[in-house]
Amino acid sequence: MKLYYKIATVFARILALVVLLHAPVHAQTYPVQTHVVTSGPYFNYLSYYGDQNNHLQVIVTMLDFNLPPVMARLRIRIEGPGYELYTNPNAVVGQPFLLEGGVPVNLSGIDLLPYLQQNNLIVSPQGLDINALPEGFTTICVDVIKDGTNQEVLSTNNCTAFPLMYFGAPTISPFHCGTTLTPDQFFYNLDWLAPLGYTPDGNSNLTYNLALYQWTDTTNFSIFQAAPFQGQTPQPIPGAFMVDFASNIETNIHTIDANSIPLELGQKYVWYVQAILQDVQSGNSVNMFANNGISTPCTFKYGESLSLAEVLSDGLYIDLFAEPSAENKGKAYWVVIDNTPNVGLSTFDQFFVEFRKQPTGNEGFEIPWFSETVT
Repeated sequence: MKLYYKIATVFARILALVVLLHAPVHAQTYPVQTHVVTSGPYFNYLSYYGDQNNHLQVIVTMLDFNLPPVMARLRIRIEGPGYELYTNPNAVVGQPFLLEGGVPVNLSGIDLLPYLQQNNLIVSPQGLDINALPEGFTTICVDVIKDGTNQEVLSTNNCTAFPLMYFGAPTISPFHCGTTLTPDQFFYNLDWLAPLGYTPDGNSNLTYNLALYQWTDTTNFSIFQAAPFQGQTPQPIPGAFMVDFASNIETNIHTIDANSIPLELGQKYVWYVQAILQDVQSGNSVNMFANNGISTPCTFKYGESLSLAEVLSDGLYIDLFAEPSAENKGKAYWVVIDNTPNVGLSTFDQFFVEFRKQPTGNEGFEIPWFSETVT
């Protein structure tokens, strides 16, 4: 009896499997075909994909010629690293469009912009800035739904993907850094390389800001750790003060004028460059650079510090006088005129004097100098 039960059970399972294998499979089919197309460059703010340059296009075609014309709308879902955006099902978004058998409908620009606006989206996680999307692999999927309260799905699972990659920060030419500028020049060129990965394409405008600081307290290294810009505004940094700021630089070089910038001999200076990217059509600033587009700092020294004698002699003039009093005797005296700026009159307790016999030029040897310290 047990053997009969086991045989019957096995036979029933085999029969069920055979029936399942031969049963017709009915997959869900939809009457509308949808193609989603994107084109670069890929910027990280959502409204960019609803502009007039067709960075996002949706091509919809009704394939069933037996169906009557129908009004339709879209549902959009965007997924990237750690986030998801999708059309709010409770919102009536955009303008409906007419679908007729065999007639493609191309949607782009102003047609898609409402689907990309914050108030028409469910954003996860909350607080995600849709104008600063994270970089990484990004997927855009579009469903076509029938216009109306039922939102009947006419086409689904139509997706495309692209890599949203941030650009590098500008790179300062290495031979500038750690060098000493000679003070006998009036103009100095500071130059750098464009952000890695950025290619001019006419859709965007790349400019630079430059900030130059005098590093007054070389024991304070805050200047290498602080952010020199907040947005596009230069910031104060402990242990340093700004001596030059330039904005909207359109080339990869900036010339500093030693006559107009207070460079001091022997002092160290630190400078940064910040890349600023602007979308030409919208005028929006696009922040998709590593380190907010700020280069690593570069230092240089301006000349060498003056010696004590050079400092003391700055602005001093000495008029010398000499007169003979005998064949091997004479008297020398001098008048010191002090024009040292911002210092006042200087007084000196001693003078170092060098003297020798006046040469005639026919001696054939060098006449030695004698030195003496006098009061």
